[in-house]
Amino acid sequence: MTEDNSSIDFKFKARIFWMVKGYIPDDKTVEDSFPGYLKRLWWNEEAYIREDGFEEAWQKRNVK
Repeated sequence: MTEDNSSIDFKFKARIFWMVKGYIPDDKTVEDSFPGYLKRLWWNEEAYIREDGFEEAWQKRNVK
């Protein structure tokens, strides 16, 4: 069975990347890193603390 991440919201994937690395990279890196980073955060009860600053970074990234 292969994992299909296509139905998962990109913003959620970017948030997971942010929680691990603290920045939002290019789209391909976010997509490629998602499965591993999600597993990395799955049992981390304090992962939510790492969300600080994500919304601001998301807004800056998506201002055109």
